[in-house]
Amino acid sequence: MKRILFALSLAPLLGTGCSTQSFTCSPACATGFVCDTSSGVCIPGGTVDMMGGGGDGGSCPQACSGLTPYCNSSNHCVGCTMDSQCPSGHFCKVVSDSIATCAIGCMSDDRCGGGTMKCCNMVCVDTGADPANCGACGKTCTAPNEQAACSGGQCQPGTCLPGWGDCDGNAQNGCEANLHADPNNCTACGMKCALSNAIVGCADGCYITSCMFGFADCDNNMGNGCETSVLSDPANCGGCGVPCNGLPNAKANCASGNCVLGSCNQGYANCDGDPKNGCEVNLATDANNCNGCGNVCPMNMPSCDNGVCGTLFTFSGVQTNLSLNQLGGWTLCYKDLYGNSGTALATILNGCKGSNLLLACRQAAQPNTLLLAAEAPRADVTFETGGGMCTNNQMVHQANGVGWYYDASWSWGFVKGGDTANLCSCDTANTDPGERLCWHTGGMNINGGYRCGSTTGLNGDMTYERLIFSNM
Repeated sequence: MKRILFALSLAPLLGTGCSTQSFTCSPACATGFVCDTSSGVCIPGGTVDMMGGGGDGGSCPQACSGLTPYCNSSNHCVGCTMDSQCPSGHFCKVVSDSIATCAIGCMSDDRCGGGTMKCCNMVCVDTGADPANCGACGKTCTAPNEQAACSGGQCQPGTCLPGWGDCDGNAQNGCEANLHADPNNCTACGMKCALSNAIVGCADGCYITSCMFGFADCDNNMGNGCETSVLSDPANCGGCGVPCNGLPNAKANCASGNCVLGSCNQGYANCDGDPKNGCEVNLATDANNCNGCGNVCPMNMPSCDNGVCGTLFTFSGVQTNLSLNQLGGWTLCYKDLYGNSGTALATILNGCKGSNLLLACRQAAQPNTLLLAAEAPRADVTFETGGGMCTNNQMVHQANGVGWYYDASWSWGFVKGGDTANLCSCDTANTDPGERLCWHTGGMNINGGYRCGSTTGLNGDMTYERLIFSNM
């Protein structure tokens, strides 16, 4: 067979531009390719055997040229018959008997240009810089939550993924800290959540997951943690907003989350040992506990005044027709007529300083007999019961067998123990009328009287007297 040699023309491939700049191809073009000096790219061309004998010994029916310059053993014109006919980084890929072309990739390292360029999984990679093939094919640089890095064929610490941090400085475990949720590294390495008396968590910021036993976040201020001891705080005893209400004449404390009796007010004591009724005894006036629990005044000195046993005459309930001679230990500290008005209540009470008060009324013409009288500790006689409206069947303050009421702008008086009052503004009720006493008040003054027992309408009367005694 006649062999025909010819050169493929480069003119159609080079174009007709005016540029005179010349490029070279590196690495050198393989057999069957020439360097396009206008672009520096290897393109098919050169002098080749078009009718067999070239390639791997085929004998093609026509000359091979253009993009298929080689005749293969199956007598087909193809793009290549061996890897060496392809540029660096390419290999001859046989698709079928009639199709073979240079494809990007490799079958061996010698197709990758040498140096650290290696053929890994049919792809040329730089094993000096590829974290998936660092130093050798298949040697992967990996670390948790990290974008891996390779340099000089060695794995290097990489960049942490967003939201993660290498807070322990150990490259082996990568970026181990979840900055979104790690309470020891919350939003940044070293940002530790520390809230008082609290177990903390992190969710892009510190928060309280729970309080330590015995503590609570009662002010809802996360910044100061669980600030309240619900085991000992009287205002939050056993839980937030659970106060220990004051007990009579005493302060309430909180112990182990339960309200207990605290210290007694000065002059009072818990003589019966029952914390529920507080400090029930007034040591200044209680003859059975005079100046101390269990200190009973003797029969010849049956009264207790300022913590000292004496001869003060005491009684319970409302007394009628009581002789002045019986009032041992009592001192008259205020007297006027029912028809008088305008004396300040503060003036009256400042003049009657005793720990016990006795209210009474009498006819001026009979000065030695109190028609009506009742006594009790000062705090009970002046116990604020309120006023300001006509109130039927009003409950009164019970003390020493007597029902007391007092309001500086309404009325002041007493009823038999257990009875109620109809205050409008003085007491107009008729149950046990002979044991009811009432004086009008208003503007912080004592005003015209109203009743002395069953006798009522004494507002302007100048024949009845009202009296206050003190145990001073």
